[in-house]
Amino acid sequence: MLGINSSSLLHNLSLICLLGILCPLIECLIVLLAATLLFKINLSIAILFGFAISASSPPVIVPTIKRLEEKQFTNNDDSGIPTIILFSTILDNIFALAGFGIAFEAMTTKYEQLSYTLSRIPGELLIGAIIGISAGFLLRFFPRPDAHLVHFTRVLILLSVGSAFHFGAREIGCVIAGPTAVLIMTLIAAINWQIDNRRGTRTEENGLRLFWELIASPLLFLLFGSLLDFTSIFSSTKLLDAFLFLLLSLLVRLATGLACTFCCSTGQRRTPSERLFISLAILPKGSLQLIIAPAIVCFHMRETGRESVESGGILLSLETILLALLFCSPIGEMLLRLLGPLLLRRRLIPNACVVPLGEPYKKGGLMVAHSDPWDNRLRLELGPIDPADPQIHKNTAYPLEGTNKLENDSKP
Repeated sequence: MLGINSSSLLHNLSLICLLGILCPLIECLIVLLAATLLFKINLSIAILFGFAISASSPPVIVPTIKRLEEKQFTNNDDSGIPTIILFSTILDNIFALAGFGIAFEAMTTKYEQLSYTLSRIPGELLIGAIIGISAGFLLRFFPRPDAHLVHFTRVLILLSVGSAFHFGAREIGCVIAGPTAVLIMTLIAAINWQIDNRRGTRTEENGLRLFWELIASPLLFLLFGSLLDFTSIFSSTKLLDAFLFLLLSLLVRLATGLACTFCCSTGQRRTPSERLFISLAILPKGSLQLIIAPAIVCFHMRETGRESVESGGILLSLETILLALLFCSPIGEMLLRLLGPLLLRRRLIPNACVVPLGEPYKKGGLMVAHSDPWDNRLRLELGPIDPADPQIHKNTAYPLEGTNKLENDSKP
């Protein structure tokens, strides 16, 4: 959330909603139909599996987009590509997690308590939004931008307060309120952090990225590896079916992403290659599936009364999730790194001229004559500059006053 530009978010809100809600919804429905009709999976397992497999992977997408942005391949102010990808990925995960939670509660709750469970969800969202807005506005002013170690303090506050909201909400039974509060708090605070200092939020983004790569991500993989027996799962003969299932999910997501990016008009000109990159960037999977897979296993054991996953439906679902983890994450990151420089345009150097101090415009100046994103050579022209040409003097390094210009031009 720290790298999201608020103006780009408003201009591309329709496309973000399509990519973050409509695309995973269509993918979930197609997976549900294929699981029940083609692979004969139990309806309850198919619904949970559909929400699980439709989520993209922010730990893969976000660092890759940040690296491309640092290399000037994505211009956040002009195209809004980083904001579109980052926020649609977050919205995608919120939709998948909320849908999975609602379906899981509906399947495990008694009919008498179902109405209370479903009516509690909007209340949790409202409570989380109020807490997140209040905490976000508080973090906009504390700590002060000129304080000592302000960026380090902000990272610590985000980690500590975010963990407190998340685990505190889980402790009192409000599973949805915690993540909602953390998301809104970070978004509101980051809007002000991007403009109150010359570094913006780059330091906070690097700190959170290091925390994820060095601490949180290894713990998540260790937890998932300790819960499942990979040897017994991959010894099944349904491995080919799992691969076809995963391929179907990826093709549906790619097709819906292309349809949304090419059909939705946000008032900004984008090349077909940029639209293709946006559709490819939301394909990697493998993070939220790690969290949801144990819940699917527990639900299956509770329904069947057995402590094994030998039945075809749950086994096929777990194999598909594991294939997404083992192949979609690394291959998706590699493709984004390779295709990013090919599909995206590097930020061009604007034409500018340098006029010597105290010299008239007509005597001469240094002007950028040519700049190419694929050529590191900078071509300059030295010669007379016409003061009546507004295009050349639009980006002058030393803006001169009109009176001084006339005085300089009148000199012999």
